[in-house]
Amino acid sequence: MDPLINKLMKKAINAHENGELKLAEQHYNTVLSASPLHPDANHNLGVIKILAHKVSEAIPLFKNAVAAKPTVEQFWLSYMEALLIAGEATKLQRVMLNAKRAGVSKEKLDIVNKKLSQGIRGTFSNYDSPPQQQVDQLLKMYQCGDYHDTATVAQSLVHEYPDYQLGWKILGAALREDGKTKQALEANQKSISLDPNDAEAHFNTGVNFADLNAKEKAVAHYKKAISLRPDYTHALNNLGATLLQQNNIVEAAEVFKKAVELTPEKAELQSNLGITFYKLGDFESARICHEKAITLSPESAIPHNNLGNTLRELGELREAEMEYRTAIRIKSDFAEAMSNLGITLQELGEENGAIAHISNALAINPDYFQAHYNLGNVKKESGFLSEAEQHYTTAIELKSDYAEAYINIGSVQHRLGKLDKAEGSCRVAISLGGSKSEAHSILGEILLEKGSFEEGIREKELGDGAITLKLMQGQDK
Repeated sequence: MDPLINKLMKKAINAHENGELKLAEQHYNTVLSASPLHPDANHNLGVIKILAHKVSEAIPLFKNAVAAKPTVEQFWLSYMEALLIAGEATKLQRVMLNAKRAGVSKEKLDIVNKKLSQGIRGTFSNYDSPPQQQVDQLLKMYQCGDYHDTATVAQSLVHEYPDYQLGWKILGAALREDGKTKQALEANQKSISLDPNDAEAHFNTGVNFADLNAKEKAVAHYKKAISLRPDYTHALNNLGATLLQQNNIVEAAEVFKKAVELTPEKAELQSNLGITFYKLGDFESARICHEKAITLSPESAIPHNNLGNTLRELGELREAEMEYRTAIRIKSDFAEAMSNLGITLQELGEENGAIAHISNALAINPDYFQAHYNLGNVKKESGFLSEAEQHYTTAIELKSDYAEAYINIGSVQHRLGKLDKAEGSCRVAISLGGSKSEAHSILGEILLEKGSFEEGIREKELGDGAITLKLMQGQDK
């Protein structure tokens, strides 16, 4: 297919799905002026004509669509339904015979034949729509950010036009923005029931399930959206991000690679692929992706932070420091970059700078559990054990399953002589599946000091005796 026509079709379909029917019609007509028998352009323009109650103009367009691509059942169904609307019974009978030869299912043909025999006129219920001016006003309301009122008006619209699929999509989008996720999901599921092949409807439903932390269902809908529209980069990006959250890193990498192939100029996709390589331990590939993201969007803070994380893993600490400082220059309240800079300065032996930057991160975001953990580590290394214990405690309060924080607070409590608390912290760490050898080793030492020699020796044997300090880093997705 001509690349220009393909590009115009994408624009037309995008406008069509977003309810911009006048713009879609312009694009379809442009395609047809260059390729008069383009099957999808003929069919989709015919649908728009039906929406405008111009059935006489729709019929020849559907006829062109079936002539150009007779294997597509939906083209025949649209053509026959239009003939029903127009009351052209004789012509419809001939078309039904051709549709049968083309492979249209007997079940679908029986429905049309029943309508014809009973004298039922077609209604095109799936396309029945309100006046375009009303739709335009609703879209304008949504685009202005008035989501609550948009949802109210959209609810009235779908009550009057229950088969108007775009109305349900707008309602779902407005309800989500208004914080009503469950209701948004119901609206988007209704949208899918009206048009199961609408990629955007599946994408929106995936977003709703992701909001509700139903990741498996979100993944299923993102994949369906991509199967319907393989170049749907938004769906690919969301699918990759959800797979990362599920720790399906290898599959996420393949998804992001495809997204980057389709849209290499998008910095966010390059960053997300870089994060995936980072999680796979392929730091050189991660570096290349983050550098590309910076080239594409030099004044975006996130790629600089992510490149800093990668450079730290590669042992290039001064270069990492520069990237974190650049991220903070661009975004002065970037708590993650400040905490990561603090980690780097600690590794460079600059304790005061480390404390200052991690403290700044906490001033911006007091609930940033990783920063509390990191500051606890710095305080621990500096010998300020009570302060370290306090920060580890806060980190655990903010993230109750934070195994590493339990290990380090157990170590600090041991050194402070709080053996019972230290024992409890280590046992929780082991149950959470953190660095078990380290937790077993610390627990063994505590039990030996408490006189529980048999269990203490067993725990020491399970551990390696090492008490290491782990610094966590924030990384944006």
